[in-house]
Amino acid sequence: GGMLCWPSSNWVEGEPEFAPPFQADWVEVTNEIRHTFTHFHLKLKVMVAHSVSDEGNHQFTKESEFFVSNLPTVMRKVWDAASSLT
Repeated sequence: GGMLCWPSSNWVEGEPEFAPPFQADWVEVTNEIRHTFTHFHLKLKVMVAHSVSDEGNHQFTKESEFFVSNLPTVMRKVWDAASSLT
């Protein structure tokens, strides 16, 4: 709780449908992210938005204030996978 995180759908058990957190042009990253917390295993499908709408209840970090080193390990894995698209 409270960790820096990319916008996402809910983390639920099973194979849920992709539920985008906001309207955007989404592209799927082929790498699946796996991470183990103390009480559960997580598998994430990473989607990247190239064009983002300003709708929704999200708080974004200014680019000038964003540092990859501030990301928790699981979100760093997402960053690394998403970076493979560029």
